[in-house]
Amino acid sequence: MSTLTAKQKAFLALARSHPEGIDDDAVEQALPEMGLEERMKVINELASKSLITFMRQGNSLLYKAKTDAEAGKMSMMDDHERIIYQHIEDADNEGIWLKRLRDRTGLPAKVVDRCIKKLEQKLLIKSVASVKFPTRKIYMLFDLTPSVELTGGPWYTDQELDVDFIDTLATQCYKFILSRSFPANKPGAIYGPEYTFYPTAGQIRRFIMDNGISTVDLSVGDINTLLNVLVYDGKVERRAPVGDLMDWDEDEDIGGRGGRRAQRKKKPTKEPEYMYKAIRNKLTDTALVDIPCGKCPVYEKCSETGLVSPSNCVYFKNWLEF
Repeated sequence: MSTLTAKQKAFLALARSHPEGIDDDAVEQALPEMGLEERMKVINELASKSLITFMRQGNSLLYKAKTDAEAGKMSMMDDHERIIYQHIEDADNEGIWLKRLRDRTGLPAKVVDRCIKKLEQKLLIKSVASVKFPTRKIYMLFDLTPSVELTGGPWYTDQELDVDFIDTLATQCYKFILSRSFPANKPGAIYGPEYTFYPTAGQIRRFIMDNGISTVDLSVGDINTLLNVLVYDGKVERRAPVGDLMDWDEDEDIGGRGGRRAQRKKKPTKEPEYMYKAIRNKLTDTALVDIPCGKCPVYEKCSETGLVSPSNCVYFKNWLEF
């Protein structure tokens, strides 16, 4: 900073006060004494020192300041490495595919590969794997954590969908919901419509984590993903919380002067925290469904004199032996 002029320091301080970037109009308003020609000179000088970078937002060009640490990293690079690094930086934790990186920079493949190798050696970037595109080489800044889109979140282990882990968690979620869905020690009993203690996704997450069922730190969003599976499988149902999910507008005169007044509901101001209730399938508790005849696909063709009969039924024989 000691080698910067007063105007360069003023512009850099202004840019750093706007971490998301600042456009020309904001700069002109904050630094009216700095004319356009002089401002462009200052910007180019700061850019050459790797103290600011340029961003495009719609039709506007934004100037974003680098921290001293970031500027130090940039000073370790040549021009080609700096171009590669900035494109990888712009990709954030989504990363950028090697082919796309070559297309966007317009640099020869050998130059891009050489720069990537050097940046990896300096521990400035890293290669990450994608569960969606396992054959692609994707790069991001070294200190970033890959997004869920790349890693697949907690449901993937070594880029493979962990079906056993998912099934175990879904089963435990269902058992917890089931334990809260019906009165204990009262077979066949149900709660009334005023019952408000069905578990929410947050409560289910707390149960999973507190009991050590998952060693992976699951978010409420992850639990909601499991609950959606249970809903689609017909094992649980989603219920809106009891109470006013909507605010009421002020009284509205709908009958003219002195006429009847009514109230209108507004749209919900926030997403409600849904509760989940287990669905009890009564058919699975009957003996008719338990035996093969209860779910036989050729039941209508079964008779003592037909090709299919109780005496030669393979399914019935296996069920009796079991």
